[in-house]
Amino acid sequence: MKTIFQIAYAEIRMLFYSPVAWLLLCLFAFQASMAFSDALGRIIEIRETEVEYLPFQTYRLMVNGVFSIIVENLFWYIPLLTMGLMSREYSSGSIKLLYSSPLSCNKIIFGKYIAMLLFGIFLLFILILQSVCANLWIKDFDVLWVISGIVGIFLVYSTYVAIGLFMSSLTSYQIVAAIGTLATLIILNGLQGVGQNIDFIREITWWFALTGRGGNFIQGLIGLEDIIYFLTVIGLFLTLAILKLRSERRSDSLFVKIGEYMLVAGVVLSISYVSSRPFLMKYWDATNMQLNTIPPKVQDFMKRMEGDLTFTLYVNVLDRNYEYGMPDRRMRNYGLIKPFLRFKPDTKLKYVYYYDECDHMRHDLVKSGLSSEDMMLKICQEEDYDEHMFLEPEQVHKEIDLSNEGNRLVYVLERGNGERSILRFFDDNNYEPSEREIAAALKRLIDGSPKVCFLTGHEERSITKIGDTNYYMLVVRNSRNALSNQGFSFVTKQLQNVDSDLEDVDILVIADPQKFYSDEEIQAVKKYINDGGNLLVTGELVNRDVLNQLLVEVGVQFDTCFVNQCSYTGNAAELVSGRITQIAATELGIGQSILKQKGHIVLNGGVGLKLQENKFDYIPIVKSSDSYSLPLIVALNRTINGKEQRIIISGDADLFSAGELRMEREGIDNTNFEFMQNVFFYLANGEYPVDTTRPEPTDDVLYLSTDAFKWVKWGFMVGIPLILIAFASLLLLKRKYT
Repeated sequence: MKTIFQIAYAEIRMLFYSPVAWLLLCLFAFQASMAFSDALGRIIEIRETEVEYLPFQTYRLMVNGVFSIIVENLFWYIPLLTMGLMSREYSSGSIKLLYSSPLSCNKIIFGKYIAMLLFGIFLLFILILQSVCANLWIKDFDVLWVISGIVGIFLVYSTYVAIGLFMSSLTSYQIVAAIGTLATLIILNGLQGVGQNIDFIREITWWFALTGRGGNFIQGLIGLEDIIYFLTVIGLFLTLAILKLRSERRSDSLFVKIGEYMLVAGVVLSISYVSSRPFLMKYWDATNMQLNTIPPKVQDFMKRMEGDLTFTLYVNVLDRNYEYGMPDRRMRNYGLIKPFLRFKPDTKLKYVYYYDECDHMRHDLVKSGLSSEDMMLKICQEEDYDEHMFLEPEQVHKEIDLSNEGNRLVYVLERGNGERSILRFFDDNNYEPSEREIAAALKRLIDGSPKVCFLTGHEERSITKIGDTNYYMLVVRNSRNALSNQGFSFVTKQLQNVDSDLEDVDILVIADPQKFYSDEEIQAVKKYINDGGNLLVTGELVNRDVLNQLLVEVGVQFDTCFVNQCSYTGNAAELVSGRITQIAATELGIGQSILKQKGHIVLNGGVGLKLQENKFDYIPIVKSSDSYSLPLIVALNRTINGKEQRIIISGDADLFSAGELRMEREGIDNTNFEFMQNVFFYLANGEYPVDTTRPEPTDDVLYLSTDAFKWVKWGFMVGIPLILIAFASLLLLKRKYT
């Protein structure tokens, strides 16, 4: 070991007597300082616009501002740094002295590699200095996240250096070594997209690709798989460099040389396979807010997931977005659900490819007039797919009926007991399901789905009919925020002299009925209420008598007049801009973020609600901005039959209508959609939509003043490079004249 450090000392000494090393150090310091100053300047600029709340300053400054830029540009420094490590020995002839010395090839390579690691520490000192300053200037600075990022950058650097050392051992020409190193790094960074259509090749190239490995550390996620990857790739290239030196030092046969390389390749492939197995999926989330880990509530139900779990992606090649499910996207799709697999690593992933008519047909096929089979054959011919990989419609129908999904791209989640849950893709820019939708689909498998029943038969607002006054946006199939994609199941029922029709209903919705209910229907609703069922009622002034006959049971009545307010925005007076009450946000958890953001609940012709009998605990949720005495939306709750009963009544039926949810008005921050989700979350006893929120970030204050920032910027961008240049000049002059 002493010999290795002596070689490392000699190499680092030679390196710092070279102007190239100092030039790289100055360039790195300037680039890192410029990134740091730009990110710091953006934060101050936003602060100067009097933004009240600016969170995630650790991320804005160090992670996104500095680390992401450094890791993207780091490979440009390595070829110049490593090109002479062994090439210089070859070209000067000193390699013969090394061969004739008692030094082993291992010691030579490890000594030079350690020298490069020491130089890397000098580079990282710039980032450490920036992090220390940021820690002094930012409230609740996320130190562990930043440490994770610096470790990730160092591991990427260490891997690049190992590759450069190997390339330098292949040639006596330094420029060739530099070009070879750069080419190798570019190939390894782009390897992720190679061979993704081939099952065996896919996992190998994805594993070997450098892209994203350091990014995980920078995002604060330290994974065992990534650590094994870096150690394996570093070990691979150092071993290859050692074998190259040994092959020139010894006269081994070609068979022995090939055997050694094959053994190394076999070991690396074995490690890559084992390290990517689910049982080694161990992670540590270094961020304060656990941003890389599914929220605790989601973890809880994932731990209750017993037995087999299978994600099956059904891919219809005629679907407009079929490419999201093709083989070249499998590793990306795996990454989408990987955070959940950490808590159930034995989850299976399957793919079923087929062709069938769908309601989201590819544009180029809509007017082709071809049969489904002919369209599939045309696609296979144009895009070089094997036609035999696509099942016929009849073959898929035997396994599952996807007609209700329009035969579109969809995940089917299935447990060993046969329980199934649908996970859709969505008609928006992101398209893929997010953490919230995946969590909802998984939770349905364990806890079931709250059944929401809309009463029909009295011209109520409909979830099945299109129109601005209807509630169909709650259940739009491929709309991400629709409640049908957040864990709820919806049915419609028309009560017809059957008082037990509502026994399996979790939430009953009575949305602005236009006609009176029969006595039998009233009794059915009253029985549902008396049994402790949760209820949502929305209505208008013109139909107050229809609803009041139902609401006698809960002690609340619709008033006799509109609530108007002065319109300072140019809107009609009956357009009420409601505000969430503090008590609703505090005690019920309804509208907390809306209240914080000072959002509005827009009611188009609100009716005040009067409490007549105190049968429930009564809490007003929304009042008009003009502070009218009568609330516009109220919550009622009580404990009955051993459970809490929750009822919400709204003096306006338009607030959840499709027209109002889509409406944008100047001067009014309409948060009706968010409020609607809050209401159903409350009525579903906090089970759905799945709560994926995390604690509020606290790194939201920058103590550095605007005037001080100017000095900081000059100090980092000019001062540090000048200090390095001065020190380098003195050192080089000293060497020249001593």
